[in-house]
Amino acid sequence: MDLWISNELNAHYLVRQASGDPNEAAVPQLSLDDLGGADGLCMAFSRDTPDEVVERFRQALARVRADGRYDAIVAKWLK
Repeated sequence: MDLWISNELNAHYLVRQASGDPNEAAVPQLSLDDLGGADGLCMAFSRDTPDEVVERFRQALARVRADGRYDAIVAKWLK
């Protein structure tokens, strides 16, 4: 899988169900703590995803947060 958004508990469960090792297959990369409290969501990328791609996601997320779009999305779906 190239990109997955999940909380850690769910990610580890699903990886184990698929006979995988969560500590190798589900490595959080971008924390989305404001979606789900202390156990917020994370974006996880494939180990084959280049660092440059992950960094572009980080930068894009920062821009979306800075211009208010992120808060609007959260408000829409967490009503």
